[in-house]
Amino acid sequence: MNILIGSFQSHLNGSFQKTHNIFFNKNRIKIFKKLCLLAIKYLIIDNFLLFSFFIIRFY
Repeated sequence: MNILIGSFQSHLNGSFQKTHNIFFNKNRIKIFKKLCLLAIKYLIIDNFLLFSFFIIRFY
């Protein structure tokens, strides 16, 4: 009986871990994409500010 319960518990843990990993990986990809977009936005904004700053300085 104990062996049966043990195997059932390990099976549950295994399946839970699998689904959790898939979910976590999807979320990680989403977060990574968001971070990339933010980085690109900030780079563009930074470049624009620098560019406008130089234009203002030269005029």
